[in-house]
Amino acid sequence: MKMIHITCMILFSIIFYSCSENNITGSSLESGLNFYLLKDTQITANQIYNSNIYDLKLSEKPFLTHKDLAYYKWSEHSFEIDSSKAKIIQKICGNNTSVFGIPFVVTVDQERIYLGAFWFLLSSIAPEVPYIDAPVNIENNSYIMVINKSLDSTKTDARNDQRIYNTLKKYGLLLD
Repeated sequence: MKMIHITCMILFSIIFYSCSENNITGSSLESGLNFYLLKDTQITANQIYNSNIYDLKLSEKPFLTHKDLAYYKWSEHSFEIDSSKAKIIQKICGNNTSVFGIPFVVTVDQERIYLGAFWFLLSSIAPEVPYIDAPVNIENNSYIMVINKSLDSTKTDARNDQRIYNTLKKYGLLLD
């Protein structure tokens, strides 16, 4: 009987450990529009642009949320953030200047929507995913970021997802 008890405890521990792997799942994601970096910061956007977005392990917290946005201009896919948040993003990009892009995942209400990347202007590699130019000079109180369309013309424009539009409207951030 004692052996069965010990075996059950070991089995339970193994199952609990395997389920607790830090691969942020739908139920762990925050609501609203959010931008997550990958847990492994050494992975480049070019390495994973064809990966299943649900296989990517995300960082525990988003680096940017809908709460950080002053507005989102849908026709340009641009948004305004304050300079302190822009400097955090600049630091993220400064710590990893890969010409292959720094990947992030855009989520809405606990659903992964698309893979994007921060891209460096000096890169000679074309981005295969929607991308944001890595911030360089941040001098004002606010900073405008633009999510550019992927240069892969065979892909649909992931930025135009209706779920993103709906959540921006819900939180009063949408400018057409």
